[in-house]
Amino acid sequence: MEKQIISGLIEKGIIKEKKLKKDPGKIRWQYIITPRGIREKLKISHIYLKNRTQEFERIQNEIVKLKKEVFISASIKNTKDVKQRKVEKKTKSFYKGQVTIKILVTGSAVFIGFHVSQFLLNRGVVIVGLDNFNPYYDVKLKEDRNEILDLY
Repeated sequence: MEKQIISGLIEKGIIKEKKLKKDPGKIRWQYIITPRGIREKLKISHIYLKNRTQEFERIQNEIVKLKKEVFISASIKNTKDVKQRKVEKKTKSFYKGQVTIKILVTGSAVFIGFHVSQFLLNRGVVIVGLDNFNPYYDVKLKEDRNEILDLY
């Protein structure tokens, strides 16, 4: 089988063979890759790398989706029912008494701003979230966090 593969590569001009004589009783062969063989090897390597890169990106996207699912389900599980929260938000205030307070949270879709917003919303505070959704952090993640805040 090996001999057939090597013969086929020689016929296609991908490798060439050279006889080597080290010991008088033994004949050895050296197989040298040709310029055409180098081009073929590069082409195959490029295709392989492209396929592995696409697979890597697919797996990365799947991981991001799974993290979002876990994050959203944990976020909703740790808070009360959406309808109940809306009713409480209307009746409950941050301070004792009848004072209603509004707080401006800048960067409400990034990590700290999002969690501060969630903390305040869970306590009945009305917030105004502000974020420019610039690409410094993952914009899709910011949009997902914003959707979670919209549930309040």
